[in-house]
Amino acid sequence: MTVRMVRTAVLMLLVCGVGRAAYAQDAPRVGLTMGYPGSIGVLWHVTDRIAIRPEIDFFRTRVTFESSGSALLPANEDEDTSRVIRPGVSALFYLGPMEDLRTYVSPRLVAVSTETSNSDQDSSNYLVSGSFGAQYRLGTRFAVFGEVGIEYSRSETRFSVPSPISGTTTVRRNGVASRSGVGVVLYF
Repeated sequence: MTVRMVRTAVLMLLVCGVGRAAYAQDAPRVGLTMGYPGSIGVLWHVTDRIAIRPEIDFFRTRVTFESSGSALLPANEDEDTSRVIRPGVSALFYLGPMEDLRTYVSPRLVAVSTETSNSDQDSSNYLVSGSFGAQYRLGTRFAVFGEVGIEYSRSETRFSVPSPISGTTTVRRNGVASRSGVGVVLYF
């Protein structure tokens, strides 16, 4: 069994096990989240005032480079594939009493993993954000949420430069941006 299969099996057991324990309670405490920008996750209400929301989003792109050629360079075609996986976790701290409409503040941490097929790149990226949000429960098994906030990002990418100029180049980026998101929660 590969490491990826073991991790997937453990995650599924955890989600199913937590879901069964919460099923017997009056108010569901575990739900599946689907949000925009595209992410899926689990919302677990640890207490009436605190919830944890692990989530993941991913994408894959394929870029094709074509040159028609010139007097100095021949015609060329090349393809590059990138995969980005962004697992993250948010902690939701609810501000008011337990009602249908609840507001919360939420710190969030996201680690970014990038893999590029035709490149000798090594990158480490993370995002840290703080948000203010609201969640509205439409029934016992369904809720919607929205949040806005500020996000800080930091990335460092190292790549090798081929001969005749061989060496390593490092690019560091820091940034601050606004952040917003909306989503739904389907409780088990």
